[in-house]
Amino acid sequence: MHRPRRRAVCTIELGMPSSFYIIRSMQRPELWDLYSGIIKTAVFAHILITIACYQGLNVEGGAEGVGRATTSAVVYSILWIIIADAILTGLFFFAL
Repeated sequence: MHRPRRRAVCTIELGMPSSFYIIRSMQRPELWDLYSGIIKTAVFAHILITIACYQGLNVEGGAEGVGRATTSAVVYSILWIIIADAILTGLFFFAL
């Protein structure tokens, strides 16, 4: 028994050839899409660096404290990146 070939969603669900999807996706992006992606990347990096440094500089309790600080840094970073992504998406695509 063999697995069926995997096909693109546009081919299976919408009945259009994959080449049509690729051509349309290359024609559609605008320069603002690139700029918004770069801005989001810089904001996310700043959030990650700030939280990681803050947690790292406030470690107490030896190796156990380092583990707790690392876990806290990851959890807070994910939370704040999700919040920042929602805000930036709202600003970039609904307010501008």
